[in-house]
Amino acid sequence: MNEELWNMNVVPSVHVCGWRVLIDRIPTRVNLSSREVQITTSQCPLCNMHDESTQHLFLNCLVATKVWASCDRWIGNSLVNHYSISNHF
Repeated sequence: MNEELWNMNVVPSVHVCGWRVLIDRIPTRVNLSSREVQITTSQCPLCNMHDESTQHLFLNCLVATKVWASCDRWIGNSLVNHYSISNHF
């Protein structure tokens, strides 16, 4: 999977962001808390319903799903969305 990511024809910052998402190294509130960074809450600031994990932020958050749906309509994508980041990739 990593090889496929690095072979994509995109700018380097997209490679790095995709890689960090795949290995769960995005500085979400859950990840920051696990590294003992002092935060007031681990709840997602977009929906205030669940903890902000990488999985939640990119796939499960109600706000994120609306953004992805808008992007899908814009580009004409009608593929099935997965519920795990690695499967989605």
